[in-house]
Amino acid sequence: MLGAILLGQMVMLGHAQQILYINTSVGELVKVDAASCQTTVVGSTSTLLQDIAFTPDGRLWGVYGNSLYEIDPNDATTSFVGSMPGLSTNSLVAWNNDTLIGDYYGWLWGIRASDGYAWQIDSIAIGSSGDLTWYNGDLYMTTFAPDLVRISVNSNLTAVTSIVHVGMLSVGWGGGWLGANTLMLESDCGPMPHLIACVGPNVLEVSATDASISPVCANVISGISWGAASLSEFREVIPTASSISIPNVFSPNGDGVNDQLLPSPPDLVTHWTCSIYDRWGNLVRICGSQAWDGRSVDGTLCAEGTYFIVARLSSPCSPSVDVHSHVTLVR
Repeated sequence: MLGAILLGQMVMLGHAQQILYINTSVGELVKVDAASCQTTVVGSTSTLLQDIAFTPDGRLWGVYGNSLYEIDPNDATTSFVGSMPGLSTNSLVAWNNDTLIGDYYGWLWGIRASDGYAWQIDSIAIGSSGDLTWYNGDLYMTTFAPDLVRISVNSNLTAVTSIVHVGMLSVGWGGGWLGANTLMLESDCGPMPHLIACVGPNVLEVSATDASISPVCANVISGISWGAASLSEFREVIPTASSISIPNVFSPNGDGVNDQLLPSPPDLVTHWTCSIYDRWGNLVRICGSQAWDGRSVDGTLCAEGTYFIVARLSSPCSPSVDVHSHVTLVR
């Protein structure tokens, strides 16, 4: 195979990706290993914090009232950055290295990381119970209802494009959940994103599909969680662990080498369908779930050249993916 169109790429993640940082009601910054439930107290912050968030460059930020702080994740040393005019938020997540996002009185807000300057982005008409997180390209928020809400924003962070109530959360603390975060945890499919929430001293996993919950770690902190963050909660769509590709060259000449066109590696693909078109847009072959052998619908050998593929692929570790690609047939 001389080339490939990649659909997914395995993410090699270190131990840090499964670590959840929690700021507590007693002013501690705590690290929780979600795989082992081992807890380490990093230190005490100089002020209580209502939520914390990492930017992609590894800096840790916190908010209390209308104040923005930067926190050293190694020892919890806390430095005042600036005041956020008009904003007093209990939720925080990064947009990029320079901009953070919070909510206040039913509005989504942007926050400049360098000095705390804040501005309204768009109305969401709901309020957070303690955190925002990114999960596969969308914002997720727990509310005082308590329920789980998915929020989509446009590419330049100037408007909210959709709000979906995912479902009611079956367990609450004081009427609401404090925290919604994303962790990458190992699974049979490699590192996969998990939506995590904190309730009191406990850490739970929340389904991004229906808001059902399952326990992760119990009684991991002193006091209660006021917010949490991880190095996994960034807005990029997190690739699946599967690496599936369609070759862009094959040679169906009967020599037993590269004679058929199939997604690669084939053992990761549970189902695929494809339509093959020539350069003039004429349908040459419908593959169904079989390999293309370089022949047309009537069984004649196709000429050398470039052909275009419209395919749908699925694997055990990822949803169906629609692909528009091309392949060069050489004999």
